[in-house]
Amino acid sequence: MPFTLAHPAAILAFPRGPLVPSALVMGSMAPDLTYYAPLPWLDPTDTLLTRTHHASSVFWLDPLLALALLVVFHALLKRPAVALLPPAAAGRAWQSAERFTWRRATAVWWIALSLVIGAATHVGWDSLNSAFGEALSTALDLAGGVLGFAVLLAWTWRWWRTTPKHPVPIGLQLPARLRAVVWGAVVAAPLVLGTVGAVSGVRELIAANGMDHSDLPPHIVPPTWTGKDMAELAVRRFAVNGVAAIGVVLAIFAVGWQLSRLTTGRRGSPGPDPEARP
Repeated sequence: MPFTLAHPAAILAFPRGPLVPSALVMGSMAPDLTYYAPLPWLDPTDTLLTRTHHASSVFWLDPLLALALLVVFHALLKRPAVALLPPAAAGRAWQSAERFTWRRATAVWWIALSLVIGAATHVGWDSLNSAFGEALSTALDLAGGVLGFAVLLAWTWRWWRTTPKHPVPIGLQLPARLRAVVWGAVVAAPLVLGTVGAVSGVRELIAANGMDHSDLPPHIVPPTWTGKDMAELAVRRFAVNGVAAIGVVLAIFAVGWQLSRLTTGRRGSPGPDPEARP
């Protein structure tokens, strides 16, 4: 399957209108949620990841998972995430982040529809790649991921060029030194945990190749893991562990940021532009 973070590229095909962008994005990533956050209490048989990629799940299971992501994003993550951005980016992003609201009754229907559409793009994209057979699926997944990131990069560049910068509210400004420390953790954690996951995965396959299978019946042929298999597993483990590590670091920072806001009672009044020259 294409890398999870490339999937939001598919929702850019939908025109602007009443659809909710953040709900589209969460829907487009939700089917892969259990890659990064296993839910054994919900599915002890560990088949939930397969189930989220069924066409029928687009209408119930995937939107529910996406709704959970949407709530976490808007209630916990979005303001701390804006505070982590460099001033030039935060000045462009914070007003868009504040536009979302749960209050309008009609918005609920558009949120639900956006979640379903986002999930449908994910499942449809994955199904399209697998339809060409195993021989081509890996190459198509890789090409799709690269294309998806290229589309997102182009969209981000256009957004940067066309979005005006506004003064960032004081409550959304993070000291540069603290911002650098958090970004250091965001970069270091996935590198360390991703590498640990990749190495452990390769070791597991090497150990499996060296196991004694003499007690198996003659008609059962044990698998032999090739270098290609080990490389694919290493990349997958690195990506999964890395994204999970980023999520944990951001969640810890977001909780701390929200608690500090509660204890200090800061209000988000507009402040001076950190990049403005005297």
